[in-house]
Amino acid sequence: MPTEVTVHPTAKIAFIAVLIAVVVGGGLIGLKRLIRSSRTSEPAVASSLIAVSEVGTLSGFLLPVVRVPVRPEAHESEWSEALAAVLGGRTEAPTDHGRVDVLTDRFAIEVDRLTKWHEGIGQASHYSETTKKRPAVALIMLPSDSFDKLELIEATCVSKGIKLLILQTTKEVQQNAPSNGG
Repeated sequence: MPTEVTVHPTAKIAFIAVLIAVVVGGGLIGLKRLIRSSRTSEPAVASSLIAVSEVGTLSGFLLPVVRVPVRPEAHESEWSEALAAVLGGRTEAPTDHGRVDVLTDRFAIEVDRLTKWHEGIGQASHYSETTKKRPAVALIMLPSDSFDKLELIEATCVSKGIKLLILQTTKEVQQNAPSNGG
C-alpha cells in the first residue's frame, strides 16, 4: 500500500514564502551586480567628472551646466575636447556633410558660443539625423554673456526635441583669468 504524505497548510505557506524570499533576494543581488558592473564598464567618466569639471544648474533655470577647465577665450574645439572628456565621447566625429563636435553613445552634440545658438540647433538637428543619435547643443556661456535669450533658446530646443546644456569655465579658471584692465 502506498503511503500518503500530507503537508500541513502552514508548512506550504512557509515554503512558498521562503521560495519567494530566495527569488526576490537573488533578483536584487543580481540587479545590484548588474548596476555595479555597468558602472565599472563605463569609461572613467564618474571619477574624471569630479576632477575635470563640476556639474550644476543655471540659476533661475533647470538647465544642466557643465563647468570645465577651459579659458573663456579658448577656441570651440578646446571646449569640445573638455566636454568629450567629461562625457566619454569623441570629438570631430565625421558624418555625411560635416563633423559632430562631440559624439557619445547616445548623443550628437554641437558645441557653440551662446551668440551662435541658431547655428548650434540646426547643426545638432542635422547630426542627429546622420548619426541616428539624440540631438544636443552645448552652448558656451561666458561670465560676460547675457541671460536674456536663454528662455527662448530653451523653449526652441524643447520644441525641437534637442537637449540643451550650458558650458562654463570652472571657478578656478575664472579666478586665474587675466583681467581686462591690463
